[in-house]
Amino acid sequence: MILFYFSDSLTYVLLFLLFPKPSVQTCSEEVTNKGLTVRWPQSEEGTDIKSNPLCYDQDTIIITRNCVNNTWIPTAQDLPPCFESLHIPDLRNISCSPGFVKISESNTEYCFKVEEASIWSYPCLQGGGATVITNLSDEDAQSVLTTLKEMNISRYYWLPARRPRLFNPILWYTPGKMWRRNVESNNFIRIRACIFNFYALLDIEKEEVISERYTLEYPSLCFYRNNIHYPAKCPKNYKGVRFTPDQSICAGIEMRKENLTFENFLNHSSQCTPMGDDLDNDLSRYVYKELANSHGLSQDTWCWFSTSFFKHIGDDIGILESVFSDFHVSINNEGSLRLSKKRDGTTLPCLACRSEVLYENTELYFEYNQNQNKMYLTVYHPSGLWKYYENDTGIQCFSDAKGLVKVIDINQFPFMEVKDNAVDAVTNETKTIEKIVYIIDLITDHSAQYWCEGHTNNFSLISTKVVIANPQGNDTHVFSLALEVFLTDDEIRNHLDDIMDYICANITVIFNAEKVLLMTMLTYDSEQLSFILHLHMPIKNIYDDKGGNIKALYERMRKIAETDLSLHNFTFVNISSSMYCLPTTSCSEGVTLEWELTPIGHIAAPKQFCLQANGLPVKRRCLGSYISGSTWGKVEGVCNKNYSPSNTTTFLYTFYIGRMPANDTFRFLTDGLGYVLNDLGIFIPADIYYLSISLQQLVNIAQGNENSVDMGTISNIAWIMNRVMILDNSYLRLAQTLNSTNVILDAVGEIIQRLAEKNTSSLLKEESSGYEIAKQPQFIIQICCPITKNVTGMAIKQTGNSSSFLDMEIIPLYKNTTYEDVLLIQGLEVATWIPENVMDTLVSNSNNTTNRTASDKIFRILISIYYNDAVFQALDPTYFELNSRIVGVTIPGFIPNLKHPIPLVFKNLNKTDFKKACGYWDFMVNKIISGFWSNRGCYLVKTVNSISVCNCYHLTHFGQLINIRERIMEDVDDINSRHSKPLNIISLIGSFLSLMGIAGIWLTAFVFQSWRKKPGSKVLLHLTAAIALPLIIIIVFNLADQNFQDDKGIYFGSDRLQYICIFLGALLHYSVLASFMWMLITAALQFIRYVRVLGVYRPSRFMIKFTLIGWGIPIFPVASILILKPNNYIPNSSSVGIIDTWRAIPANQALYALRSDDEEGELDEFARVFDDENLPRGKYTLNSIYKFGWCSRDMVLPTYLKKSANVTFPTFRTTQVNYIYLLLRKNSQQYTHQCVVIKVYVPTKYMFFKGRLPIYYCQDNVPQIISMIRDFASCQDDFNMKPADGVLKEHTFPWLGFVQYIHVTTSLPHHSKAPRVVLIHRQFALGTATDMLHLPKNYKLGNVLFGDYVRDEEDCGLTYTQTKMGVQCPRAYLEIPLIDISPHPEYSRFGVGNSLAIIKLLRPIKSHYMIPICLPSIEERGRRRRNRYIFMVDYISSVPRDFDSEKMAKKSLKFYTHKECRKQRMRNKLGSEGVTHVLCSSGCGIRPGAPMVTHAPEGTVQVMGIAAGSAPCIRRSMRNRLNKEPPLYIDVYPYVSWIINFVSAHILPRPYPENFKLVDGGSRMGINKEYLRARKPQKQGWRARTYVSGNTCFKSMKKQQQAAFFYSERFEVNADPPGKLNIIIKLSAGIECTIACVRVMLPNRLVTPVVQGVGGYNITISFSTMWFPYIFYFSLGITGKNTTATDYYKWLPERKPGYW
Repeated sequence: MILFYFSDSLTYVLLFLLFPKPSVQTCSEEVTNKGLTVRWPQSEEGTDIKSNPLCYDQDTIIITRNCVNNTWIPTAQDLPPCFESLHIPDLRNISCSPGFVKISESNTEYCFKVEEASIWSYPCLQGGGATVITNLSDEDAQSVLTTLKEMNISRYYWLPARRPRLFNPILWYTPGKMWRRNVESNNFIRIRACIFNFYALLDIEKEEVISERYTLEYPSLCFYRNNIHYPAKCPKNYKGVRFTPDQSICAGIEMRKENLTFENFLNHSSQCTPMGDDLDNDLSRYVYKELANSHGLSQDTWCWFSTSFFKHIGDDIGILESVFSDFHVSINNEGSLRLSKKRDGTTLPCLACRSEVLYENTELYFEYNQNQNKMYLTVYHPSGLWKYYENDTGIQCFSDAKGLVKVIDINQFPFMEVKDNAVDAVTNETKTIEKIVYIIDLITDHSAQYWCEGHTNNFSLISTKVVIANPQGNDTHVFSLALEVFLTDDEIRNHLDDIMDYICANITVIFNAEKVLLMTMLTYDSEQLSFILHLHMPIKNIYDDKGGNIKALYERMRKIAETDLSLHNFTFVNISSSMYCLPTTSCSEGVTLEWELTPIGHIAAPKQFCLQANGLPVKRRCLGSYISGSTWGKVEGVCNKNYSPSNTTTFLYTFYIGRMPANDTFRFLTDGLGYVLNDLGIFIPADIYYLSISLQQLVNIAQGNENSVDMGTISNIAWIMNRVMILDNSYLRLAQTLNSTNVILDAVGEIIQRLAEKNTSSLLKEESSGYEIAKQPQFIIQICCPITKNVTGMAIKQTGNSSSFLDMEIIPLYKNTTYEDVLLIQGLEVATWIPENVMDTLVSNSNNTTNRTASDKIFRILISIYYNDAVFQALDPTYFELNSRIVGVTIPGFIPNLKHPIPLVFKNLNKTDFKKACGYWDFMVNKIISGFWSNRGCYLVKTVNSISVCNCYHLTHFGQLINIRERIMEDVDDINSRHSKPLNIISLIGSFLSLMGIAGIWLTAFVFQSWRKKPGSKVLLHLTAAIALPLIIIIVFNLADQNFQDDKGIYFGSDRLQYICIFLGALLHYSVLASFMWMLITAALQFIRYVRVLGVYRPSRFMIKFTLIGWGIPIFPVASILILKPNNYIPNSSSVGIIDTWRAIPANQALYALRSDDEEGELDEFARVFDDENLPRGKYTLNSIYKFGWCSRDMVLPTYLKKSANVTFPTFRTTQVNYIYLLLRKNSQQYTHQCVVIKVYVPTKYMFFKGRLPIYYCQDNVPQIISMIRDFASCQDDFNMKPADGVLKEHTFPWLGFVQYIHVTTSLPHHSKAPRVVLIHRQFALGTATDMLHLPKNYKLGNVLFGDYVRDEEDCGLTYTQTKMGVQCPRAYLEIPLIDISPHPEYSRFGVGNSLAIIKLLRPIKSHYMIPICLPSIEERGRRRRNRYIFMVDYISSVPRDFDSEKMAKKSLKFYTHKECRKQRMRNKLGSEGVTHVLCSSGCGIRPGAPMVTHAPEGTVQVMGIAAGSAPCIRRSMRNRLNKEPPLYIDVYPYVSWIINFVSAHILPRPYPENFKLVDGGSRMGINKEYLRARKPQKQGWRARTYVSGNTCFKSMKKQQQAAFFYSERFEVNADPPGKLNIIIKLSAGIECTIACVRVMLPNRLVTPVVQGVGGYNITISFSTMWFPYIFYFSLGITGKNTTATDYYKWLPERKPGYW
């Protein structure tokens, strides 16, 4: 049996060896294209094999195939078509959003994400980072560290935290509850941050947080909430979506009872955009998966998802775009995708949608109620805030009450909440009006700063103004003490907190202070730490006035500081008040002026009578901040000692200084002002200021003792206000610079309230009408008590043609009045009333009661109507202008913040096309310039004919406004799109006609064989072929632009087809070059045939040679470009943008960086950044549109400043950035930069990291820039000036003058000699040394005369009105003494005969129109060597005498260099004339000193040489060739450096390379001079000038080339109507780059830019333009070099937030 078994086994072995097992049958991978394209993977033999992706037939059944004997069955030809395809991604087991990683198995609340490596640049902000690693539990933190180690990306990770200032604690910078909180660890991760480094870094190996320099590149670690739903204000059945660039996107699923096609779904849903279109692929599918699960949709339920598969996945499908664009995409609850052909009519029950929410502009308003000692934070449109969760306030508030800035708590339950629906009067759309008011309690009874911040949905920071609360009032005062102390590095690193606590305790004892707080640390250098302390000191009431008590305390503290601090090893720096500038004195023009206590930011006038020429007192601003303390600014203005005050001025000034008798003070309101305001013709601006202060003092007196002042009646007050309103508007505007009209408004309002309290008893009587009215022509007061007759307002009705209030009827309105009742009033002018719901919800303004309503007995409503805005002077006007009467509403004893709106009805004063708005007068007392119109909290409800109805949620002075931003303008994009089609049609027609002509030539050659064989015909056929090639390319690619992608009208090259684009560009380039070559061959053939007629020899095989030349040579330049830089053939993206905060770093980072820079409260309000739905959003633009300022969606403003910049990115490509700046108040002399939109077509990561786009932008009013110097940069330049030879018109060349030779005895001028000089500077002229120092016998030098002197308007006394009328100054000449003659050292030391001398005039020439001649540039000298034509300018007379009839003449000459001059003049003669510094010209009889002049292409008139004399004219010498004794000139160019150094030594405090601007430049600047040629004619003389600054600019070209020319920009200014523009441009090259040379090209002859910061990495260019009537350009070029290690570490601690 065993033997049998063995034999069977052996049999099997033998069979296996003899007959091996056959190989496995497999079918190779196959792609089928029937219907949808699918891939059948390589498979072993089997059945029911499925494709990838899954393929469905017409009956929605999965198509399968069998693999039999290495063959697919059915075959590809027999396979049924694939109607639908299914793509199944792996989303079923994802616990976090795509791209995110879960923290741990137990923590599902948060996920984290690792961002790509970069420098520290506020990571985690844009996605809304939710928490931080130090707040996790030990288990979760350990899980994160373990995961990071397994990922093995880096050891270090940036955290969103940094120090806001030197040695301050590290703060978190993630939106929400962690915003600007201290970095503290709540788990095992240690905080070991070096105090000298600013930016937080996580070390996963040592498990600690350290600090580092921001310039290092590490990945960032961000934590987000694991909830895709964001609490947004979404439509019904939609939910907000997180993790998008702008979290205003809502997503939802639209369900229908019956199935619909994709197109029908879109037609039935107006607000739906398919969820899969233009949204991140994985994120959109994950969002749908979450929504589907929340809706309970099954796996078999498919919903429409995307317009096409190509649109969903973008460039990933490459050349299959045309295939997949024909299919709609559907999705199920697992995120699986299925494709359906568009033409098949597939229907589904639902559609995955997304919708973008358009939020209103969120605004924050912060105020301190001194009566209640509470802070009220009002948030308008809070839904626009980014919120951490549904009940989050979205606001974080801060205070420095305990020293360094800390977060303070907000009461989560709002004090007041408003949510009303209203219909927009413009769009007729329903919008929600939202408002929330929070109460914030003070955290200390001492003085402190408070403010709040929040983020909008696009993560832009908004902030309130900084409010200073001082509950103790006059009992304590805060002083700012600046000290320095010696501390070693070790003490700084390890014991700084303990040392600062010790210092505060020590200072408390030294000064006997109530409280000492460390506010900020300024610098640490050479082991000296500089810091600021705040000392809270009790005040002793020694004097009657507050200023005297604070001043006494200040002097005592300063004495202690100067004597005692040094004993404690402190270095005293400064001490000052943190709130006021203290009383002091100053001396002006021998007059001692006393200045009283003035709050920081306010303007004061002296107590002495000292008026300027404009009628205002001299003034002085109190500068400084709460942190650093106060300091007085300089005195503005000079006392006019000759001014004699009127009786009115004397009376008001006497009351102002407190010298009015008691009886006159008592009757000041009734009799005194009646006397003063009776004669308004003698009022001056100072009277308005003294009147405002007098009224304020009167109110203060009444508060102390009401019986000491006769308050009069409301009729008396109405008369006073009426008289003020008819004062000269220009005087009121001048007085407002001292805040006078605001003070008058406030004082009159206080007086009316006191009169209302006094008259309440009479209004409560039953027989009373319930209201009292005082009416004047331009002012009306109503005091009503609703409890009597329910009267709560009034309406004014016009009854006749008169517009005076006296002729109008006043109709009382009641608490139950409706809009319809008011709108039925015929001739309505203005109306307002207090509805019952408003009275029922009023909140008392005291701590005793919380609510008072209309049921209370003492309840008064004060309404005042103003005829115009005479007392509402907006010195810094916004884009709102008044278009109605003004209504003031006050309810004494109640806070002005309302839960329900008060109605206001206005009649339009003027018909306008501007958008209407409702607004109020914001006193803005904390601003430098007080008062402006604002629309915060006011809404336009409806417009009926010329009547506007408004609702306002607070009480103050209201008006109907027009928004001057909303003027009717055609968008530039619309104009371009309208013009592009006709231009394309014209191009196509022209190309077709050209091709038809070429076809005729070819047809002729085809028909006539004999003509075709001629050599000329052969060349012509080649030429026409070369010409036809580019025409064919133009026609084909105008008709088919598939190589370019269209993104809302903007075309850019597709990256997928870039090789095709390069090929087409190279082909077009080659065809154009070939055309030129064949044109050259044709020209050569014609020359041989018709010029060289005799002896013409035709080389053998000439046609082959011509062909090689014509078609071969163009190959070389094209091939070189293809090899070296083929991307040059790809067109740059371009677009035309629309055009409006501070520094241009990305919009979501710029503003909170400023907040860190604003600890001292110097910035009161931040600009807001909003989305613009009209901006293009493509692959390169979604995250590359940067907007700054007040950029609302409906903004349309005139383009005033346009700029294009070319930026090179090392890891990307050169691209063009388009900026357009919009300015406000076009028709005024001051502008506000309103909005800037920067569009750049590069990925976001390159925008501000590698590229360092260096643009800074200032939104606030730009202060006027005073030019530092007037130097050679201001010289004559004019493109259009082309005078003909002969006698010149007057004022053509005013810079030409002459010096008189005066006889020592007779004092008469020389009869035949008067050497010419040219003006090169306003105080310096240039002449020959010989003529200035070798005088005729018995003669001396006299005055310098300019016979063609041009007087300016100020010089000849013309008024502005006369100038507008065209009146011109009469002709004049200038005779000015000279005080110094300075020859070049070569003349006095080396005996060089022909040399130059500089003549210094007694004083600078004042006329702005006397423009000097320009010094020569090296480029113009080179041009003259090639183009020899120059001209000479001189007076016709040898010695000009009668300047009324004296003329100048111009003569064109030919220019010859020194080498050519030597051929005619003997060399020995040149020995004393200067071996190299001479030039010659044609002509004769040139007088000494006459200039050789050239007119450069850029417009400058340059002096090339100064004549040393020439032989007299004879018949032979008048020829236009070089004579034997040609005129000799001294070459000016070699003396330029000497001239600049000499003049700058007299004018400038430093050598010229620091601040001096040399007239030079040209093409090496990298700025095309054609930019300076405007499209419209411009005023003569306002043309191109180049200013340079920096030592490198003055070095040789070889040394200049060692630096890199890295920045070039061109600006366009459209000043029509004429405008004056003050420009400040701040640029940063990054700390690694040192700016070595700056070149600014300007057209204005009357301006000199100030360039500051050359030699560092941040520079500022500032200048103030004069009046420009048309378009002009200016350009900027910057050269830089690598920063040295010494400078790098020196600058590193100096950097500020927002700088690179």
